[in-house]
Amino acid sequence: MVKQKRLIHLLASVFISLSVFITTPLFILISTNAITFSDYEFEILEDDTAKITKYNGNASKLDIPGSLNGYTVSEIGVNAFSNCVPIDSVVIPDSVTKISSLAFYGCSSLQTVKFSNNLAVIDHYAFAECKSLLNVDFPESLTTIGDSSFYGCTGLTDIFIPKNVSGYLKFGSKYGAFYGCSNITSFKVDPDNKYFDSREDCNAIIHTASNTLLYGCANTIIPNGITEIYDQAFAEHKDLKKIVIPDSVTVIGNYAFENCTSLEEISFDEGLARIDISAFHNCSCLKKIDIPDTVINIGMYAFLSCDNLKDVRIGNQVKNIGLAAFRDCSNLSKITIPKSVEYINEDALGYVWNSDKQDLDKVNDYTIYGYTGTAAETYANNNGFNFIDLNNVPEPKSGDADGDGEITVKDVTEVQFYLSNMTTQTDEETLMYADIDKNGRLEVIDATWLQRYLAEMPIPYMIG
Repeated sequence: MVKQKRLIHLLASVFISLSVFITTPLFILISTNAITFSDYEFEILEDDTAKITKYNGNASKLDIPGSLNGYTVSEIGVNAFSNCVPIDSVVIPDSVTKISSLAFYGCSSLQTVKFSNNLAVIDHYAFAECKSLLNVDFPESLTTIGDSSFYGCTGLTDIFIPKNVSGYLKFGSKYGAFYGCSNITSFKVDPDNKYFDSREDCNAIIHTASNTLLYGCANTIIPNGITEIYDQAFAEHKDLKKIVIPDSVTVIGNYAFENCTSLEEISFDEGLARIDISAFHNCSCLKKIDIPDTVINIGMYAFLSCDNLKDVRIGNQVKNIGLAAFRDCSNLSKITIPKSVEYINEDALGYVWNSDKQDLDKVNDYTIYGYTGTAAETYANNNGFNFIDLNNVPEPKSGDADGDGEITVKDVTEVQFYLSNMTTQTDEETLMYADIDKNGRLEVIDATWLQRYLAEMPIPYMIG
């Protein structure tokens, strides 16, 4: 079993690492009959224009010529300027219609680009890892923005998509044009674009035909009518603190909110059916989630490494809890599993990775609440966790803030800790049994009523 656990952790690590690894492109080696002219090497294309294949200069302010040795420059070739670290600004002549894959990859000092007014295509990884790039002003002529074309451009803050863009822009591909651009605060789309939109000033890019949200940021408000939050739509946006998912959304895609390390609050609504792979992986500020009753599947690694998560409600239609879905949630010490759950996958609940031992540890005193004869009991027994049959749990008493079946000074203390924003040992749902006046809020007056009850003083509410 130990070897199996280690293997599963290794596979999980490899799976998660792939999401980073395969965004780093392999450089493409091109065999050419290049012509050298000044600091440039170029090829002559079939239309008798030039494609720049290599730059041999070291200019910081680069104004690419519109012609080389009498040939009009129409294309920037693969790897042509890649890793040209000295370049901090570049002007691309109006004769250029295509910037090929990896053309400016890794130009880490590049801050500004003046695009050709006739540019149609920015291909895959064209400006990836240009971490100093501060702004991109796309021309109206642009039709295609390739996969990962601006991957890792962490200096970008504002993106405006012109009206003619229709190709790529992530839909149907794994890594989008702006994946890893974690400091973007504004996404806008030209109102005349027929393929994408940013309806209702939502600060997002939406695929119009499918109502799929492709890119969001810390300032995004997800509009009603959106049906899917696409893969990695909000990934790496570390300033995102709160998100409201409307009831029109049925799918939260793979890695959708991965590494949103400031995300504190998610408001789900009825309608959601799937939470996919690593959707909230490493959302380390999350403390509470309430998965709606419409959800059927919680994907593998969905809440992996949400290490401050301590209060989880799983909806009563969930059938599958994926591999390591709640692993490394070190503050989650108990969970209730509804009857609907048919399968709980390996390490889904109650385990944390111990890097010193290179093995999994169990969360101390982990308790699963469920029903006899269900997947909850099977998982608890197979993994040596506490199991409490909900059929044998008495109805909670009014005032029993810690859920131990008795009204004591501990209940007062739990309420006071909660009101002081201090760490409590009880989930919020149980704490609400101390809402003595039933107004839907825990307040100081509720603690006062409990104290008066324990002191055998008269109170106007029923406790116990």
